[in-house]
Amino acid sequence: MAYKIQKMNFNKAVEVVLYIAQNTPIPDVYHIGKILYFADKLHLEKYGRQINGDTYYAFDYGPAPSETLDLMNEHKLVFKREQNAIIPHRETNHDFFSDSDIECLNESIEMYGNMSFEDLKNASHDTAYNNTPLNKPIKIDDVIKTLSNSEDLLEYLEI
Repeated sequence: MAYKIQKMNFNKAVEVVLYIAQNTPIPDVYHIGKILYFADKLHLEKYGRQINGDTYYAFDYGPAPSETLDLMNEHKLVFKREQNAIIPHRETNHDFFSDSDIECLNESIEMYGNMSFEDLKNASHDTAYNNTPLNKPIKIDDVIKTLSNSEDLLEYLEI
């Protein structure tokens, strides 16, 4: 089955990384990826779309936004990576965000920003992750099936 899912927005992904890094208590690569995962799930559930359209992969420690992870290693003019911490070099450009993006990012930061590595790992090992072979992309319909309105959302997004 095919679904209407937006394409990855690389410019927005850079701003998402900056926003999370500037607003979460633990701005490391792991927390940023997990906060985005939970924010995307929340945004899908409430508004029918992801925040920046990344594809999540089932890696050893849970779902990870593959292209956003790559960006965190490449955009040295926008932020730097010191060990696993992301250090922003500039403020976030809020023009890339809708009010709903900020709402879901903030809710995810509030809920998951202080969690330990182990707690985040356990929280993110949902059925979408568990149904995906290691190092493979997690199907968006599997993510949607973890949401309370999955049937309606799948119908809404079906092509």
